[in-house]
Amino acid sequence: MSKLICEPVVTHPGGHTVPKAFIWRKRLYQVVEVFDWWREPTKWWEGETIRFLIRVNAKHSSVGTYELCLVDEKWFLNRIYD
Repeated sequence: MSKLICEPVVTHPGGHTVPKAFIWRKRLYQVVEVFDWWREPTKWWEGETIRFLIRVNAKHSSVGTYELCLVDEKWFLNRIYD
């Protein structure tokens, strides 16, 4: 099960395009593992930007699974998995 969040986050750059950490609601989450990444199709012919998504395990006080989304060079916490 998952919960849709869609809130902006501040990221700390890591290798390639995957952040090594992100800050959400004033809390630092360290990326421990990257599960998957993909690009979502958009209506590019109408000027929509391609969305790049990654699913990671990240640690704050415990480890959880999060989905981050990159749109126009801005990162968002897209979803949290239970």
